Amino acid sequence: MSMNENRPPWWVALIFGAVGSAMMLVAVGAIPLLEEDFQEDPAWLLFVCGILFAAAGVSLVLPTEPRWLRLIVVASVPLCMSILGAWAACSYDARLDDEGFQLPFVSEETNTTIGRVIFGMGAVFCLWLTTMALRGKGHVVGDQGDEDPSN
Repeated sequence: MSMNENRPPWWVALIFGAVGSAMMLVAVGAIPLLEEDFQEDPAWLLFVCGILFAAAGVSLVLPTEPRWLRLIVVASVPLCMSILGAWAACSYDARLDDEGFQLPFVSEETNTTIGRVIFGMGAVFCLWLTTMALRGKGHVVGDQGDEDPSN
């Protein structure tokens, strides 16, 4: 099975790229943000989310060569996820517990600690995935000799 048979339709990549570009434009102020609730969070956070979506879209339509370009684009996805997870772990606020999930029979401090640990572990895992991708470890779809293991 060739790589082109495994690829999603081109419009999926276009949607991801458009959403990511729109997020980055909102973050830099080119598109005004209408909701007052979202203005408490830093703009760079939304910019990183935009990079995440745009890189996911670009990774769907990248050519097979050069491999280093694909590795960098694909590695930027878990890198952005690790940045977002680290931000959530370090700035996890008790005010979020009022709007989100709380474990029953557990104090507010314990709920906050659990949230920080979960997001922190996710950030470390995504950072590990980034380093593995940049080192070229693992299988990258589209490599030469890419065959379907079921055949």
